[in-house]
Amino acid sequence: MTMTRREFSRAGIAVAASGAVAKYRIVDAQIHVWINDPHYPWAPGTKDPPRENRTPAMALELMKADGVLINVAPRNLRL
Repeated sequence: MTMTRREFSRAGIAVAASGAVAKYRIVDAQIHVWINDPHYPWAPGTKDPPRENRTPAMALELMKADGVLINVAPRNLRL
């Protein structure tokens, strides 16, 4: 199931307004993904940048393993 951020927000507001008690917890978190690539260097002055890549595919794999049910991703995300 995929939904836009707007649809997700509206659904959350509807649930909150209805007084329904969710059987799960909603956590809004921002994650960062990156690939170390010499074409896209870290900002000048960055001290100790991460050495390992953290790709969207890795993030999705970890979320699946932890039981994340819905992931709202940017439309331009390419895996």
